[in-house]
Amino acid sequence: MSITRQDYLDFLIDVAFVGQVTEAESSYGVAYQKAINTAYRDVQRTIVYKELQPEKISNFKNKCRSQIANSLQMLLSLAPLNEDVFDAWHQELCESLTQNGILSIGQAQKWVNMTLKNLCVLEALGVEGVSGFTEKTDLFHVPIDTYVMELVRKEQLGILIEAEIKRSRGGASSAWSKWHDYASYLKVQKAFRSRLKGGQSPFEWELKGWKRK
Repeated sequence: MSITRQDYLDFLIDVAFVGQVTEAESSYGVAYQKAINTAYRDVQRTIVYKELQPEKISNFKNKCRSQIANSLQMLLSLAPLNEDVFDAWHQELCESLTQNGILSIGQAQKWVNMTLKNLCVLEALGVEGVSGFTEKTDLFHVPIDTYVMELVRKEQLGILIEAEIKRSRGGASSAWSKWHDYASYLKVQKAFRSRLKGGQSPFEWELKGWKRK
């Protein structure tokens, strides 16, 4: 009996990524479930469900998971795919996730962007059932959160994320989870694309940012 490199990778993936959806049957694959569920874990602490009953919360989460999974399949079929097409796809998905009034644009973008990042990681590790995402990373957005805001300030990129959030909220909170305006969010993403140097995409800048933190 021998332990292979793949055995170690499988263990790492199972530890790092949340498992399958257990609340309801799912029509999308395990890799997608892991990517979507793990991304939700990055957002959930900021979500306020108010007085919703557990069953309604579960239904809401499952509906969002299905929306994201279906939209990801649509993304893979879009051709030709460029920044404008990707941005339109991204806006439609984020705004659909906020229609119930539970999620903000800030929370929706974090869920979607982290899902894309997770899918790229799983694809790069050779996980079965996921492909076609790593070749599109030049188009992907930066997942906006406190960590990214701190890195922008540290590296003096001059991208005023907090100011854009405040303007969109009439001078109220600058918390990313309270962002409700997609137009100002997209303005920030376009600033990343124009200000990063050396041919580095926003996705690459954020992915490698953990080493520079």
